[in-house]
Amino acid sequence: MDVLYTLKPLYYLSKFVGLASFSVYFNSRTGENVLRSSGVFNFVQNIYTVVIFCGITVGFVMCVQDVQTKLSTNPGQVVSHMFSSPANFITSLMDIILMSVVNRKQMMKLVMKLFTIDKILVQGKELKIYQNSRRRMLLELIIIFGILVPFLCYDSYFFGRYSSHIYEGMSRFSIVVNLTTVIQFLWAMRFFKHRLSLLNRKVLSTFSCQSNSVMRHKYPSHRETEKPFCRRGLSEVKQGCGLTDIFGVFKEGNIRTLTVLPVSDGKLSGFLHQNTQFDGVSYILNLRITYNHIYEATILANSVYGISIILTLMHCFVSTVSNTYFTFLDNFTNFDQLEKKLSNVGYYIATHILWIFISVGKTIAISGSCHMVKEESKILVNNLQKLQLLHPIRSDVLLQLQQFSTQVSENSIHFTAFGFFSVNLSLLYAFIASSVTYVIILIQFRLN
Repeated sequence: MDVLYTLKPLYYLSKFVGLASFSVYFNSRTGENVLRSSGVFNFVQNIYTVVIFCGITVGFVMCVQDVQTKLSTNPGQVVSHMFSSPANFITSLMDIILMSVVNRKQMMKLVMKLFTIDKILVQGKELKIYQNSRRRMLLELIIIFGILVPFLCYDSYFFGRYSSHIYEGMSRFSIVVNLTTVIQFLWAMRFFKHRLSLLNRKVLSTFSCQSNSVMRHKYPSHRETEKPFCRRGLSEVKQGCGLTDIFGVFKEGNIRTLTVLPVSDGKLSGFLHQNTQFDGVSYILNLRITYNHIYEATILANSVYGISIILTLMHCFVSTVSNTYFTFLDNFTNFDQLEKKLSNVGYYIATHILWIFISVGKTIAISGSCHMVKEESKILVNNLQKLQLLHPIRSDVLLQLQQFSTQVSENSIHFTAFGFFSVNLSLLYAFIASSVTYVIILIQFRLN
């Protein structure tokens, strides 16, 4: 099992909505899942994606033709028809273009980077995380879409009687496309948070045994320095941890290839006790390499999802403002008129309230998940600083801890909406405050 095993349910969902431009197949020779961006199945998937893109484009054209610009009668409808509805189609179209064309290679690099991180970090009993995560993902997808799909179908039917079933259907499908992109991003954030937490535990376990060889000022012998890890070039220093339990060497022809093997928490304690000349420097270097992989993966995630996130947040903001306006003004002040026009005015009011919860919920999930990943990286910095203060360790190990702390501080993990603004809890506070402000402005404009 690996991270690709965990992501399979989300991968199939992404293919269904046209967001996956690569395929995953099992290599029987290596026993691993492999990504492919070419072949018959990918060609068929690309055609299917084009069909979905054309269908959403038709819905967008119908939306533009149906725009109502009577600002003097109802400013809330202007916001809805001129901004909220078109933004829904634009967001989903951009999601398909970005995931299937622009960021296709970046997406594959991100998945392989996650795979690399787990090969180093996850071992032994920790492999259970794959099965548990897959079950959790399946449960979440079943609950979310088990509730959302019937609602979207009825919502499309209800409003389609007053406009067009094709337009309403493509509008709801666009919401599913964007929601799938958001779920992808949230699971990437969950991955980063858990792996940083696991890295934190390994950092703390390094000195939990209070090994004398770590505390005293005794350095490895010349023979120890000739071990495979230490024989690597300076550019590959950052790839190993010393000793056969953690480091493997093999040859292919005349090319000497070296790989870093993961260190499990169970082996670490015995490793510290069995080796009086424990090379703490090598172990910390291995942890630093792992953090660097995680940091590079977050940069890839930022580049892949940056534009999608900013468009999603903009759509959530406009949708929240327009639906809140309809809920608190139109639905209550014009209730008698709505009752004459609509067959089920109660559902009409309830659907506006539900869309508010969906928009705000997506904003909370995006900003909250990014904030938690950033906080986990801060915990790592604090743990490294505590280790420097609490343990009378060797000078070379102390130096590596200091460099590790500097590395995490300078290469800090944070997420932005395509560089325009940081995505964290402060964004959520600004989102709520701005939404309330614009709703008040629209209400005042209507009353005047």
